[in-house]
Amino acid sequence: MSKVDCISQRVKFSEISSILEKVKAATGAKRDELLRRYFASFEQFRREFQRENNGKARSSIFPVLRLLLPGADRERDSYGVRVKSLRDLYIKVLGISESSTEARKLSGYDEETGGGGTSSSEDFADRVFRLMQGRCPPEGSLTVWEVNERLDAIGGHYVNGERRRIGEELERLVGGMSQVDQKWLIRILLKNLRLGMSQVKILGVYHAKAGRLYDRFSNLSKVCEVVESGEGLEELGEGGGSVELFHPVKPMLCQRVDLKLVDGMLKRDEFWLETKMDGERFQIHKDGVVFKYFSRNSYEYSEVFGVNRNQVGSTLTPFLADLLASNVQSVILDGEMMVFDKVALIYRDKSENTDVKAVKSDNPTLRPCFCVYDVLFLNGKSLIAVPYAERIRLLGTLVKPKVGVLTTCKRVKVESCEHLVELLNQAIDTHQEGVVIKKQDSTYSPNERNAGWYKIKPDYIDNLVSDFDLLIMGGFYNAKRSFVNTFLVGVLDKSTEDTFLAVTKVGIGLSVDQWKTLNTSLRPHWREVTFRREGRSKISEEPPGLRWGQTAPDVWIPPNHSIVLQLKGSELVRSASFATSYTIRFPRITAIRSDKNFQDVCTGEEFARLCSANTTVAKLAKRHVTAADLLPGSTSRKRKQISPLKFRRSAPEPEQDALPPLDDICSGLDFCVLSTAKGAPSIPELESTIRRHGGRTVKNPGPKTYAVIAGERTFLVSRVIETRRHNVATVE
Repeated sequence: MSKVDCISQRVKFSEISSILEKVKAATGAKRDELLRRYFASFEQFRREFQRENNGKARSSIFPVLRLLLPGADRERDSYGVRVKSLRDLYIKVLGISESSTEARKLSGYDEETGGGGTSSSEDFADRVFRLMQGRCPPEGSLTVWEVNERLDAIGGHYVNGERRRIGEELERLVGGMSQVDQKWLIRILLKNLRLGMSQVKILGVYHAKAGRLYDRFSNLSKVCEVVESGEGLEELGEGGGSVELFHPVKPMLCQRVDLKLVDGMLKRDEFWLETKMDGERFQIHKDGVVFKYFSRNSYEYSEVFGVNRNQVGSTLTPFLADLLASNVQSVILDGEMMVFDKVALIYRDKSENTDVKAVKSDNPTLRPCFCVYDVLFLNGKSLIAVPYAERIRLLGTLVKPKVGVLTTCKRVKVESCEHLVELLNQAIDTHQEGVVIKKQDSTYSPNERNAGWYKIKPDYIDNLVSDFDLLIMGGFYNAKRSFVNTFLVGVLDKSTEDTFLAVTKVGIGLSVDQWKTLNTSLRPHWREVTFRREGRSKISEEPPGLRWGQTAPDVWIPPNHSIVLQLKGSELVRSASFATSYTIRFPRITAIRSDKNFQDVCTGEEFARLCSANTTVAKLAKRHVTAADLLPGSTSRKRKQISPLKFRRSAPEPEQDALPPLDDICSGLDFCVLSTAKGAPSIPELESTIRRHGGRTVKNPGPKTYAVIAGERTFLVSRVIETRRHNVATVE
């Protein structure tokens, strides 16, 4: 491409870095406005450029947009660049020693503290920005065209394994850039601009329909082409528009449904049920003898599965090509890529750490198998506006299933709520992940979640899946280290002198207010995790009584100051990341168990009973679904909800003291002992004393509790004091 052929030859890269710098510094609506003004000014410049060149030069904003959305650019090969390789480049460019202060600062090392002293909100680009002060030109000389040419070259060198030439291209880029330019170049290379604006938001600011276009084509160049020409924009209403061959479509998504609405839905509309597969969402595009495979995020894996039936080392196309009907010239199929065990004749669960993309053609045990459940394009015609029932009827004529290569998911028309219950229980009995119900007349809406497809999993149903009461053992900070936004939780192992074993990390399920309350209550008790160096590795020091395995938190908390969370998940899977041999898949917090103390959590023995020693995955469904689970107003199996910030009432403890009573001065009175103090009697000893004086003890304070006894001010004690509903007496 010559210099007069493209508008990007007239745009300095420094203009892009300048607008990015302004957007980054702004907040809220101001960010949108800055970007919107830039897009408007570029459009005006684009039209002037077209007039100057009689409409013959390329004037698209695409060369700019791909720099603003590096993570959405699928037309450029991966750069293969990481922070370490960039650090090595700058050490070379600056001619500094590996052991120099400057080199150590590039790694975020603080000379005064002897550790990582930089703010966690700072990234490598910020460190380079500081280091390059006074060491580069005040203004950059490169155009957007030149930067894109170099980035294309870097991607090509990476694909060809030419690591040395990648370094040469980076040196040329860095040599023509200012301090600010280099900061944003690094973020573009790492595909994380840290702007505070999502890809969806930026596309929406560019054009109201740009996001929907990207969902259909996963191609920024195509998005710009349609927006700038205006052709096809009017078709983009609900259920409108089309898809194109070899442009990956963002898959349609399933909505989680309120189960009490299902009965009414089934009476209003007709639905088909499909078994939910536990694989990776993939699309197959075929045109003649050419096949292409795209993941749910629009990454291409055609070289893995096979561009054609004759490709050496390919894992699927040679076996699949003959399973399509002879009249299929071109097609887009939507489905799941599964791992099939040729020996056991079963599908492997995704949670078993078997990556279908990594399976080799000479693997004696495993191979990919495509489970197809929709057709989006056939012989030159887009089908996404065709109703679901018609698409699946057509699909049945296009494929010939073969075990372990190409299969179709089980599909049944749902006749009633009772029929759905029967089908759900069949899925539970066969250890399926769940089911999906799809409206018969639903069209295919790329990247839409509220368009007629609904998912139902066992863990969505009250008291159907085992839950866990786990103790908060530690926490992980947010990017600015101002807030703990993820907890490390564990079970109590009574076989090792009351040691807590980490099971999983969890960060979803609580409201913003609940997170704030927990952070406020726990903050005084957090203690920083310490690390020691062993060679190049950092090893965390585990406090007495806490074992977290390979997943060390940022902070830990003494168990007696911690609180209990109730968690649910879909299943237990083998894992080497935590202190237990299994972890919970898709964990979420369902309640703050303020009614339990740190010794009332799930034990290691109880947790182990749920795990099967002979499998890598253990499903957690503990009963069958009943019609009552799906009918509005039914409470037959519904558990009493635990209010996150209230205490559950408890019955008096049975009297088990062997010592004789002393007197009856506490007769008829209920006491609740929540904590003790250093040097004071233990909680069981205090409770025994109360009972010997004629009183009764309860585990949780209720309306009849005469007094709460407390030593240390734990989370539970603080909550009782804040409610002002009970007399609180100290152990002294």
